[in-house]
Amino acid sequence: MKPISDYYNDGKLEIFVYEFENKVVVNNEELKYDFNHPRCIEYGKNKIYISDSYNNRIVIYDIDKKEYSEFGKGILSEPYGMKIYRNKIYIINSTKKTISIFDEKNNFLKEFKVGKLYPIKLDIYNNKIYVLDKSSSEIYLYDFSGEKTDELSIKLKFPSDIKVLKGNIYIADTFNKRVIKLSDYGILLKTIIAGDYYSILNIEKDNLWYYCEKKSELNKLKISLNKDNVEEILKSGNRKEELLYYYIRNENKEKTAEIYNKSLLNKKYKNENKKLIEFIDEKNKKELYKILNSYYWEMNNEIKEIKSINKIDNLKLSKPKAICVEDENIWLSLIGYKLLLKFNKDLNFKDAYKFEILFDKIAVNNKTIFIIDYYYKKVYLIDKENFNTKKVIKEKTLVSPVELKLYNEKLYVLDSYYKKIFIFTKDGSKKKEYKINGENPISFEIFENNIYVLDKKNSEISKYNRYFELEYKKKLNGLKYPESIVSDEYGNFFISDEGNGRVIKFDKNWSLLFEIGDFGMPRDLFFDKNKLYVSDFAKGELKIINMER
Repeated sequence: MKPISDYYNDGKLEIFVYEFENKVVVNNEELKYDFNHPRCIEYGKNKIYISDSYNNRIVIYDIDKKEYSEFGKGILSEPYGMKIYRNKIYIINSTKKTISIFDEKNNFLKEFKVGKLYPIKLDIYNNKIYVLDKSSSEIYLYDFSGEKTDELSIKLKFPSDIKVLKGNIYIADTFNKRVIKLSDYGILLKTIIAGDYYSILNIEKDNLWYYCEKKSELNKLKISLNKDNVEEILKSGNRKEELLYYYIRNENKEKTAEIYNKSLLNKKYKNENKKLIEFIDEKNKKELYKILNSYYWEMNNEIKEIKSINKIDNLKLSKPKAICVEDENIWLSLIGYKLLLKFNKDLNFKDAYKFEILFDKIAVNNKTIFIIDYYYKKVYLIDKENFNTKKVIKEKTLVSPVELKLYNEKLYVLDSYYKKIFIFTKDGSKKKEYKINGENPISFEIFENNIYVLDKKNSEISKYNRYFELEYKKKLNGLKYPESIVSDEYGNFFISDEGNGRVIKFDKNWSLLFEIGDFGMPRDLFFDKNKLYVSDFAKGELKIINMER
């Protein structure tokens, strides 16, 4: 099966959405329409609503009339998940981080802010809007006025889908490799299935369809939608912290007092109660950290200037990803448009090059542009003069390349599947390969012939010498899905901490020097001549931070 981005099945109607192939298939028949990254579907009154993301619109297919219509242009911005509720349609704008509301005649009503970093899906139950933010890995609750009423922090890792039925919340918790069932307060009730990267859910009656990304398989499972006895589950599992939290949320003063009184007599209960108080106060802590961090950056004299660019003429920087600085040129890839942009050092736009490639990483020398294709998982060598493909390093050698860098006239490529670094000549001929450690190696940096590998899942650095002998591992506490690592000429390191929306600077002994916040999803980094270049995937910006020593 080819990768799918959404699925619907009610026993009579079956719909597949193929985002990267720009296809929607209904009962084995492809809809003939000019889609550009269709992502999600919603079905109601014999009409199929399709979020045509890169066209910034919703396409409606009337099954009875076999006719198409559309709405939302000029209002929507990369629409993602949708929900029809009480004759209104609620649509998430992933880049604006808003929900747009339209009536049953598709007239725009209003819009309000939601999420934190990258909201993608929503569901509505009992007059509450549940919003799933993939990058912050949290669930936010809103009322219909747009006021945030709650926030559920449940230790998710890049979740991909949410469904709310009969007061229970079902989550495709992708990077934790599980599908889980939660109570309305976010208490874990059950792990339904585990072991793979699950990305989409469809629930109809007692059937759960779930998609396995690694195997590209769509599976069905019988489940019970009955409401669970949360109190009994927590009691039987001896989960005292969550039981106290459950009583507080239900305003059960008698049982809350019972557990609290026990905590005065039992040290273990007291510690658990302290943890709970810390958990409840976590929202205030985050706000405090944000204020302190902003103040720290205002006072830090190492930052001389911060510049940013988010559009060229009328072209917005949609999903900026890979960065490379070479001679007097700055190269930046836009995954949203499959474009490679070239600027001079003063950020004046020079040229744009269109490829049928999703640029994930790039490196450039005087003759060649080296590119990792995100979708097909290949490395392309492009002639810098005529932009013809000189060579493709194919699947037999690489399965999942995630990072590449040029060093000492050689091309180094990190493959996260093999957990190896491959070394090639400048013309793409393979020379050597070395095994590395880690669960999910995502990036690396080379400084003074030493190789520093960043592990995304474990937030860990592994240092190897020039012979690829492991010298040490270093856990970096507080990071959340780090994405990229670079160094300056003094051996200090910068890491894009995507899940926390910041970039952190460490010294050569991995002591934290400072951090920069106010990013949406900082992805690729490049350091050149006292300047740090950062691509912000969610905000659609290229930031250039001018450093002084």
